[in-house]
Amino acid sequence: PKALVAVAKAPGSDIETDRPRWMNRYTFLIATVSAAIGIGNVVRFPYLTFKHGGSTFIWTYVYALFVIGIPMLILELTLGQKMQKGSAGSMRGIVPRLAGIGYVASFSGFVTALTYNIILGISIIYLFSASSQPYSAANFNSSRNIGCQTAEMMQKPSEEIYLFTEVVNLYGEYCDVYQSGDPGSFSMPLFWSNAFCWFFCCLIMVVGPRAIEIKAILTLPLRFIFIIVFVVNYMGLNNKESGDAIGWYLNGTQFPLPSAEGEATTF
Repeated sequence: PKALVAVAKAPGSDIETDRPRWMNRYTFLIATVSAAIGIGNVVRFPYLTFKHGGSTFIWTYVYALFVIGIPMLILELTLGQKMQKGSAGSMRGIVPRLAGIGYVASFSGFVTALTYNIILGISIIYLFSASSQPYSAANFNSSRNIGCQTAEMMQKPSEEIYLFTEVVNLYGEYCDVYQSGDPGSFSMPLFWSNAFCWFFCCLIMVVGPRAIEIKAILTLPLRFIFIIVFVVNYMGLNNKESGDAIGWYLNGTQFPLPSAEGEATTF
């Protein structure tokens, strides 16, 4: 937008630029936090904490955060603020030969967008089907159900079979698992939902910082809402298990699993 474009020196910089500006420092801070806190912080981090030893993993994560993560974030923001250019242009401004590092950084962001847009596409499919829950054991009805009635596939939950047959088409016509070299199976619902995600991302990039600010302001609170919901749900689980759930999650206490005979076992 023309209102956001002005030839001026950026704060703390001696370089004149006509790049679109952020509305103010607070919206920039919100956009930065929104970029740093992703879906992995909400969904995957608790899983990794439980998998890798609870508090041991958390302390290792905090150490890496303050030694590597935060300094690298500050360095990246400072470099962009000083040079007023993208990643390749900023690195070229230091030494021309370093431009390749900037291109690699941009490509890494593109690869990350590929992964997350597919995840978002799958989420959109489930968003529209969540009310009817076609993936539940009571409602699951696939045209490939007959091929899934084998001893191996019967052990898999209906939710997994639904995901791999109806959403991503990883399982073939007779519920056989896709192998390298097999002809691919196209999933139209996933294609259109993924295309919508890419259209939305491209639209935001074309509009510029104002659209990014609005998107960040609307979506950032959702992350904290999800975290609060999960914490409340976990507290209920902990109370139900007489306080043992915190030990399973953070203290490395062995988690009881039902054995084949129906008795609890641990790992």
